[in-house]
Amino acid sequence: METRVSYYSDGCKLAGTLFVPDGLKPGEKRSGIVFAHGFTGTRDTLLLPFSRFFCEKGYVCLSFDYRGFGQSEGARFRLLPMNEVEDLRASITFLQQQANVDEDSIGVFGTSFGGAVSVYGTALDERVKCLVVNISVGNGAKWLRSLRSGREWRTLLDELKEDRVRRVMTGKSKMVSWLYVMPDEASRKAREEIMKTDPTCCQEVPLETPQAVIEFKPDEVVHKIAPRPVLFTVAERDILTPVELTREMFDRAGEPKKWVVVPGAEHYETYSPPHSKLVIDEAFKWFTQYLPVQKAEPGLWRKM
Repeated sequence: METRVSYYSDGCKLAGTLFVPDGLKPGEKRSGIVFAHGFTGTRDTLLLPFSRFFCEKGYVCLSFDYRGFGQSEGARFRLLPMNEVEDLRASITFLQQQANVDEDSIGVFGTSFGGAVSVYGTALDERVKCLVVNISVGNGAKWLRSLRSGREWRTLLDELKEDRVRRVMTGKSKMVSWLYVMPDEASRKAREEIMKTDPTCCQEVPLETPQAVIEFKPDEVVHKIAPRPVLFTVAERDILTPVELTREMFDRAGEPKKWVVVPGAEHYETYSPPHSKLVIDEAFKWFTQYLPVQKAEPGLWRKM
């Protein structure tokens, strides 16, 4: 059963979708998984099949729109990574309050920039017992630098410096095209496909956003997740979030951890068959091992 829900993060009403398996008995508790989507995305797009899959497998799942995006409140399209971390943590709290959720058995699945948000949030929040990270960003500065030539990078830094002054003197940040932040061709094509079904999707962001992304460094806190388990899946031919940058974050993570490469896949191909099957299968095995669906009896877990 899929239900539209709402709750609050720092006073902003967030919109979410709660996925509850059919046939749950009164008082029956299940593990819960929060799904965190990527840069400027919404809950009804790329991760929707993932949420439905894990719900069918018995997990109670929650997908949500970050503040300022989709149907959530907040300054429109103002993406600040640490705000998204707090939105993720608020979503964990909301999921814990559901009658059929074991509040001590919460996992997170984060993808792309949502993977970076999930790493940071999990490092801060010990309520997360198991983490899966797909095609993630590890270091905001290295990520944005990897998408630009030397001249383009210097131009960006100059514009961010000007915008910092603008924000202080006028209270406003200059709005730029979404593609200004992620200028790769694959992202442009993916956004065109999303706009066919959602013409209100994000098409611009403030320059405040890339400034905040540059200062966002999940790779510096990923070691705090251990000894909780974290799985990293990456796309072999990923240009948007280069594998070597994600690998740097993986190397800093503690055990238990696992590294899985999706052969021949590009970034966005991990969301659809045939490549999505490997991502889902690996994530399901990881959650089954470390976050089983439900307790069989006090003190024991049953894998389903």
